Amino acid sequence: MSVRPLFDPYELSDLIEYLTDVPGMISAALVEGPRYGDALIDEIRARLSLPVEIAPWLSPNELGQKGLELGKKNGVWIIPLDGRHAFQTKEEAQTFWRGLNFQRERLASGLIRTCFLLDSQNYQSLLILADDLKEWIHIFQFKDRILESKDIHSESSHLHLIRAG
Repeated sequence: MSVRPLFDPYELSDLIEYLTDVPGMISAALVEGPRYGDALIDEIRARLSLPVEIAPWLSPNELGQKGLELGKKNGVWIIPLDGRHAFQTKEEAQTFWRGLNFQRERLASGLIRTCFLLDSQNYQSLLILADDLKEWIHIFQFKDRILESKDIHSESSHLHLIRAG
């Protein structure tokens, strides 16, 4: 039996529409962790006609510089901060988010559509440590709206709502 996440179709449709129609803007999708982040990336790639690039782990300055480069292209840039990389200390997280706060213009430059994937811990860091950046971001909440599809190799799939708890 395999289990794969399905996302609220309305929220997913809104995210895809935003990424399609709004170049030079920043969005964020709240997800439960890397597994859900990867599934959301797959959904975005399947539904968008634009190229999608996934950022490796980079410093805030490197992210800003890459944002400027990608702003010359028409595409989507996904920055996964969904728990794939754990900050070693609270100070490391603070330095990262405060530095990222200063890169907001670069992350929204030109034609690029930047989309953060955030777990709850990084979302809280965004709110507290990068409040100016947060004001630039349109948030899509998938965290409490994840559906599970259990493929039991039959013609019917059973869906149920997973409540974050």
